[in-house]
Amino acid sequence: NLRALPLLKEYGVRACFFVPTDAVSTDRLFWTEELAQKIGHALAGPKAAALATHLGCQPKSDSSALLAKVMEFIEALKEQGPSERAMTIAALFTAFDISEDPIRGRVMSWDQVRGLLAEGHDVGSHSKSHLILRNVDQSTVDLELRESKQILQKELRQEVHHFCFPNARYDAVSASRIHAAGYKHGFRMHNVPVKQTDDPALIPRFSVSEV
Repeated sequence: NLRALPLLKEYGVRACFFVPTDAVSTDRLFWTEELAQKIGHALAGPKAAALATHLGCQPKSDSSALLAKVMEFIEALKEQGPSERAMTIAALFTAFDISEDPIRGRVMSWDQVRGLLAEGHDVGSHSKSHLILRNVDQSTVDLELRESKQILQKELRQEVHHFCFPNARYDAVSASRIHAAGYKHGFRMHNVPVKQTDDPALIPRFSVSEV
């Protein structure tokens, strides 16, 4: 995210950075990103052929086919509950000698997040733990919304008005709790223009990447 600052400055664009508070507080990548990096490393190791087969690829598949299978595997894990997902990942790590040690040093610090404000940008919440807020009970939704807001406001010493749904996934329950948690706006993805009639809790955005 910090790499975007020079480009934003060059074009005079003010941005809102959505921050998952647990990631900053623990210096820990999202499980999705950490798992992708660890699998990628293992696919270059001594058990690469067996791991590729486990993921549904031929051992000598090209990198694009392998990447597609890795992302397919991770997408399926996103729909599992936390306990089931943890067991699946632990079994994978054991079977293919993948380290459980966390990957550190890839997440912004609180000082760097505060630096975004100093550059004239805004900061919103991206939940506490980056839990996908779909098919989740209301009490868990409220915890993710409210605690992340409280932590951000304590660290930044200013009000936080915006929330972005993790993975842009939501349901009627999570959408209905945005305003109840004290946010003015909630943001999804869907790559469609914003209309005046849009629900303020479900404002659409376009996806932008580096490639």
